Amino acid sequence: MEMNELRSKSREELLQLISELKGKMLALRFESSTGQLTETHLIKSTKRDIARIFTVLKEKEKGIEVVSKKETKPESKKDPKPTKKEKDETKVEAPSQDPTPSPEPKKEEPKPEPAPVQAEKVEDSDSKGEA
Repeated sequence: MEMNELRSKSREELLQLISELKGKMLALRFESSTGQLTETHLIKSTKRDIARIFTVLKEKEKGIEVVSKKETKPESKKDPKPTKKEKDETKVEAPSQDPTPSPEPKKEEPKPEPAPVQAEKVEDSDSKGEA
């Protein structure tokens, strides 16, 4: 299904088409689950058709008008592709690297390790045996 065909249909026709396609999807899913479906691509294409219809319905709801690509393309003949020899002749050499030297990254100095902390002995007054 093409989008232009869908856009030319009325809202009621699109809703009816969705109903038909959902019925088709149900039948395809049954065939797939029973192993009778040989054309498995039909499930994917039917899902996409349903999505396209919903897209067109949303466009109509919001009042969006889409101009087809065929109408916007100017009809002009493209230049033939240049041959390899012509490409080589028209090639522009890339400029060399920037003449200004980039600044060197700063070297990190190793940080001094903190001095180890010594634990002090603390005597408990209860452990001396005062009674």
